[in-house]
Amino acid sequence: MAPLLKVQNLKVHFHTDEGVVEALRDVSFEVERGETVAIVGESGCGKSVMARAILRIVPSPGRIVEGQVTYARDDEAIDLTALDAKGAAIRDIRGADIAMIFQEPMATFSPVHTIGNQINEAIMLHQGIDQTRATAQTLDILDRVGMPRPPRIIHRYPHQLSGGMLQRAMIAMALSCRPQLLIADEPTTALDVTTQAQILRLLYDLQGEFNMAILFITHDLSVVSQFADRVVVMYLGEVVESADVITLFEEPKHPYTKALLDSIPQTGAGRGQRLQSISGTIPNPLHRPRGCLFHPRCSSFRPGICDRVEPREIVLEADHRARCVLYDERYAEAIAPG
Repeated sequence: MAPLLKVQNLKVHFHTDEGVVEALRDVSFEVERGETVAIVGESGCGKSVMARAILRIVPSPGRIVEGQVTYARDDEAIDLTALDAKGAAIRDIRGADIAMIFQEPMATFSPVHTIGNQINEAIMLHQGIDQTRATAQTLDILDRVGMPRPPRIIHRYPHQLSGGMLQRAMIAMALSCRPQLLIADEPTTALDVTTQAQILRLLYDLQGEFNMAILFITHDLSVVSQFADRVVVMYLGEVVESADVITLFEEPKHPYTKALLDSIPQTGAGRGQRLQSISGTIPNPLHRPRGCLFHPRCSSFRPGICDRVEPREIVLEADHRARCVLYDERYAEAIAPG
């Protein structure tokens, strides 16, 4: 069967007074039915822009300039990039087939409407049912996400809920129409460790119950190791490595992936031992480095190659790819030790 979601050579540009910001450059990956694909990278790598591009909600002045996003609905392949971003066709898909959990729950909910009213509205909009039936479904999904006393919660306003409860309410609204794909954009960033674990367990359980695919966007690789099936690593708008989660953690190839993994705090580390960090910062996207985008921060930097050549994606194994000259046979002699 065709993948549930296929992103091919996606490019998103922001045209600003200072110049053109290339937020995404030739981003490609797939999401199969029922699997979890994690998109990882530091803040500013284009993860959230990519998620919004899939749903056609990239904020102005950003726009998709090239590429294709294909969603497989039953036996029909729908090119989301060909749809009117404000048209009825994409609105039918948003929330119903593909739902999204945003980083900030308070920014998702209207402060002047109750939680119940907002979830009811989403259900009635996509399913065409009356308010009585929608309320019954709202109570059911709030109960499924572990919300205490749903009959009381539906009459509460967003500011009356704790962070963890509001996160559960947002998950309930996203899952109210049983989407085939859930995009979770840093869903646990602002929560304490205990609540994070509860939310992740909840998503895992609901994924199995609804047979739902999840596109999980995060910078926390320790979460990815427990939650994902496959991992896509992004840096400055490009996919630099992708592999199944076991391969990526055991045999990372790209220097950026290795640096991310090395920066994870290790249990059992000696007292006073310093945490590893990645040198430098992500460059200004208006002034992209020549050659490999990561070379100014890379411990494996090869002068004359990495600062001149734009690396191509190299297929290492069937499902393992890396964008680095270290694995490009064209430069094997030049980068060989000694």
